[in-house]
Amino acid sequence: MNQSKFEAVLTKARPLCVAPPLDVVTKEQAPPFTFAVWEPNGKICLLAKIAATFTISYPSNSGTQKKGR
Repeated sequence: MNQSKFEAVLTKARPLCVAPPLDVVTKEQAPPFTFAVWEPNGKICLLAKIAATFTISYPSNSGTQKKGR
């Protein structure tokens, strides 16, 4: 049987590491509008909240208007 070099490498390949079996973990609920990272046991270990305020100015017939949030 003639194998290409690529096929020969594939047949000799060994996994570098084996992942542990996947467990079902219940994650803590993250608050709204946050970005969370969970530890392997499902506890939040990093939490970020993004908030922004902005104002948009635009010209109108009655002068410059501003709309903010």
